[in-house]
Amino acid sequence: MSTTVQSGAAAERANQQTAAAPPPPVIALQGLSVRFGNREILKDLNCALRGRAIGLLGPNGAGKSTLINTLLGFYKPSSGSASVLGHDIRTETRKIRSLVGYMPENDAFISKMNAVSYVRMMAELSGLPPAAALERAHEALFCVGLAEARYRELGTYSLGMKQLAKLAQAVAHGPKLLILDEPTNGLDPSARQRMIRMIRDIRDSRELQIVLCSHLLRDVEDTCEEVLILNGAGLRTTPTSKRSAKPTRDFWNWRPTARMAISPTPSRSLAVSAQPPRTA
Repeated sequence: MSTTVQSGAAAERANQQTAAAPPPPVIALQGLSVRFGNREILKDLNCALRGRAIGLLGPNGAGKSTLINTLLGFYKPSSGSASVLGHDIRTETRKIRSLVGYMPENDAFISKMNAVSYVRMMAELSGLPPAAALERAHEALFCVGLAEARYRELGTYSLGMKQLAKLAQAVAHGPKLLILDEPTNGLDPSARQRMIRMIRDIRDSRELQIVLCSHLLRDVEDTCEEVLILNGAGLRTTPTSKRSAKPTRDFWNWRPTARMAISPTPSRSLAVSAQPPRTA
């Protein structure tokens, strides 16, 4: 009896300690360096970032995209280590990619594919089953404002529409961390404001954490709570002004359920119906 009571008390203390432990940083860098040949792009970076929306600021060529590609496992660090949401970039690359939605700076479209097909394909490659991927593709395109154009070929899209399509594919699979690489690149003022409002909506949902890479200080100031500055002299972190949370759409709160049976490898069948989902 005494042993049982002691075991129960020990388990309770362990649970309390676990509950009191702070969540891991969104991004933690421990002496991270990346070298291409004789050129050192990133040198001995050390920081821990915990903000809901983190800005990665620096001029073109400062190493922002190199850092993102390293965190996602596309480049190997020459020394040091890093983690994303508590997962080591050297040993848990697959897990990190399943938790991250990535909006790249450069276009990576199949021009003859329509937007629904493209977003569904990307959702399946992220692990969603075909039916769930198709449903989420429609929802994502509605959410970013491309509902009426979702059956058009991507090659016919304007620059602003292509940016929105890239955002849709990044959020379709319900990630925990959204990485946006130059999301306002090439946008006119009205399209930029629309993109900024959408990023704020995602941030204020408090369900996704955001890393925004930009060389534009205004974009970072308008959206981010914490800033990591990269330049030739090194690295610096700083908080930005506090912002109040606002209600937003339920779309950003979605997560894959256990019964969706997300697989570590994409489905072999990526054929996409050209018809919208049926409603009862």
